[in-house]
Parts: sequence; C-alpha cells; structure tokens
Amino acid sequence: MKIILVRHAIAEDRLSFQSRNKDDGLRPLTRKGKKRMRKGSLGLRWMIPRIDYLLSSPLVRAAQTAEILALTYPEATRVRATCLAPGGEPQEVADELQRLPQDSTVVLVGHEPDLSVLAAWLCNGSAFSFRDFKKGAACLLESITQPGPASTMMQWALTPRQLCDMGEHNA
Repeated sequence: MKIILVRHAIAEDRLSFQSRNKDDGLRPLTRKGKKRMRKGSLGLRWMIPRIDYLLSSPLVRAAQTAEILALTYPEATRVRATCLAPGGEPQEVADELQRLPQDSTVVLVGHEPDLSVLAAWLCNGSAFSFRDFKKGAACLLESITQPGPASTMMQWALTPRQLCDMGEHNA
C-alpha cells in the first residue's frame, strides 16, 4: 500500500477566527492556501499519477484541501474519516486503512501534530515524531504488509514549495 500523508493547506488564522466566536472545525482555507494547494496538487500528481482513495479529516480546512486534490485526482474515491480529525489515534487510522485493498494508493489529509505522530508510528512504531509537516506538505510511505506500527518505510517527504515548483514545471 502507498500512503501519502498531506497536511491541510494554509487556513485562516486560528486565534482571529476563534475570536469571532467561530468553531475551529469551521475554519476555512485562505485564498493563498487554495492557490498553493492547486499548484502543489499538480506536483503531487507528477510524483503519484493515480490515487485510489482520498481520505480527509472532517474539519473544513482539511475537507477543502481534499476537494482541491479531488479535482486533480477525479478517479479517487473520497471519504471523510473522523480518525483523521485532530486527536485521532494512529491505530484508528491503521484500522481504516486495513479496510482498503492492500495494493491501493491512499491520500490522507489531516492536521499537525497528528500526521507527524502517525508517520512515526507507521515507520517505527513510536509516537515520537521525527518530522513536522508544513501546511500543504506531503510524504509517501510504502507498506508491503497491513498498515500498523512499524509497517512502512518513508520514500520521500516534500515541502509545499517543492510540490508547487514541480507542479509549475510539469503542468
């Protein structure tokens, strides 16, 4: 299984949004975040030409990021996965992944620090994060067994800038 972890794109400022008595789960992407994610999705498509499943946190900023990716990957089956909401446990994500065919390519759109913890857990079985995901960043993990602790190897990790640059040069 190929598992691509993607952190949601740039969203409205949390404190400013919450000061207007808004639920943080409703915080949307900014215009800049949408623009960068569109470019980044083209770079991701160049690296990964096809995905089978696109799972996202139900929070608005992650769902909007997934919508942008869905325009680039219209063949992907979209799923809102509560296990990708902030505070989700890695085992819950692994359980969700285990329901999918082993030869699938899956994109998971989520939040920090959860994606960092998930990457560490999938790669080495530890909840000790070894990398942070910038907004709009992505990494590819590959597994030859069912997803679980220490079941994957990280193949690459790309910053949002790298994805955008690849998208611009390969569009």
